[in-house]
Amino acid sequence: MQGRTTVRCGGCSIGSADISVALVVVDVQEDFEPAASRVLNSVLTLIKKAKARREAIFVVTLNGSGPTLLPIKKSLRGYPLAFRVRKNRQGGGVPLSRAIASAWKRGLIQRFSKLRFCGLYTSMCVRETFLQTCRIALKSRGPADGTALHRGTEMVLAGRACTDGGSSRSNALALQGTRERQKNLISYSKRGYR
Repeated sequence: MQGRTTVRCGGCSIGSADISVALVVVDVQEDFEPAASRVLNSVLTLIKKAKARREAIFVVTLNGSGPTLLPIKKSLRGYPLAFRVRKNRQGGGVPLSRAIASAWKRGLIQRFSKLRFCGLYTSMCVRETFLQTCRIALKSRGPADGTALHRGTEMVLAGRACTDGGSSRSNALALQGTRERQKNLISYSKRGYR
């Protein structure tokens, strides 16, 4: 059990017992083979660790691109904190934030201190889902918004469990570019730009 520290976000105080971590798996689907197989073992490792810590797991899928890879589906079968999120385009931040809000309002999850993202493709779907979710969290005013996301939610890319389908060098550049964009979003938000 975590210590009883207090975190400030958007003017509200939240005890650490009310804050949790979630894993977001983006587009590890059959239609994205062979790239999906490249990250499968890393994603399964993250899922195993998240389950051991009783963390929520959100599996984001692109409609019309086949089912999530079978080993992932099997690893989540019967896990009560696994949530499926469908999206119609590259960025899944809006449907993800709606799924998070719905699960939070039903009392299935707690507020998040951290979201960890992994999946396909680093330069497209993971990037857009990650950045959209960052924007939504930065605009949040805390519980008044009715969401488990807030300005203090830390968002990270699990680099070893992400791929853009190309070389490791191009994947590293995509990860670096996404992280730089996240820093810019945070910087603009602190100055009042939204």
